[in-house]
Amino acid sequence: MQCGTPGISGGEVFEGELEWNLALVRFAGDSVEVLEATDEGPKPMHLAVDGAQPAGVLALVQGEQAFEGQLVASTEGTREVAVPLRGADEEATTEIYWPGIPPSGTLRVAVAADPYTDEIAFLCSAASEAAYAASQCQSNSGPVDEQIRAQAVRYRDNYDRVQERERLRTTEPQPTTAPNSSTTLTRLDPWADPAMADKAIYGVADGCYRDGYRLDRVNCSASLTCYLNPDESLGACYLTDSWEVFTLDGISELPPDPDAAMDVEMLRLTDGSVCRFSTGAGPNPPAGFDGWVGSCHDGHDVLWAQHRDETPLEQAFLFGPKQPGGLLQIAAGHEGETPSFYEVAEILY
Repeated sequence: MQCGTPGISGGEVFEGELEWNLALVRFAGDSVEVLEATDEGPKPMHLAVDGAQPAGVLALVQGEQAFEGQLVASTEGTREVAVPLRGADEEATTEIYWPGIPPSGTLRVAVAADPYTDEIAFLCSAASEAAYAASQCQSNSGPVDEQIRAQAVRYRDNYDRVQERERLRTTEPQPTTAPNSSTTLTRLDPWADPAMADKAIYGVADGCYRDGYRLDRVNCSASLTCYLNPDESLGACYLTDSWEVFTLDGISELPPDPDAAMDVEMLRLTDGSVCRFSTGAGPNPPAGFDGWVGSCHDGHDVLWAQHRDETPLEQAFLFGPKQPGGLLQIAAGHEGETPSFYEVAEILY
């Protein structure tokens, strides 16, 4: 778009201001809707152009469906003329690419100059989720067009995270059993229990960064793993024997990794006991094992890991079933003793 005196290269130059029209462009499936706001709600846009005077259009783009193609316009004398757009290389283009944004993601960016310093300030909200939103983005030094592009790249990356989170949470089929075994996989959702919303705040979780496997989970200091509530303002974190609610002191964003290995929270064995995970220095592993990853049987047995080229679910502490289709196994025992193998009934992640 152009503001102020038009400077369109080529053809006749028109003096004065463009009259801007606001259009809502919606991508849905194979169709494209271009709408305008009316007292009765959005209706198909019909733009009245006075002679050869150019018209300006500001477009608000929406749609969960990805789109690649052209926007076209028709007049009485012509039909389906591709609308020229300003490309990133500053050359006019008629091609447009829309990555598709889930319904929960909303992009609002306002670019304005600071009246005292003339620096560009970006007022923005990258998505409806609080963790992705910002009431104001810091201005950057350098040419204005470079600042705008740098911000655009950052918001595109944020949208990638929103999309990936929505895919994992709503549309991607979640595994229910481990490959080639009958061990059950359970996706933890502590906020599904209405009692969580009524719990008092237990404490503050800091040093948190978003999990690469589940984007609705964060890993924080003090080995806390917390599951985010819908607006990402609170985390449900499992302590010794119960779920507790923590406020979050910021979340560091890492690029989403759909191929990340499953981050397991706990194991339930066929004897009814639970294995939990720990990090840091620990007991010396027995021969044939490479280290410890947690404990089982109320902390009496150490959960051992063995690095191999191929492991079930890419987890070094899991071993194949005794027979095809059986239950996966873990190795656990006392330090200095040969561990025993136990069957895993359920993996909670």
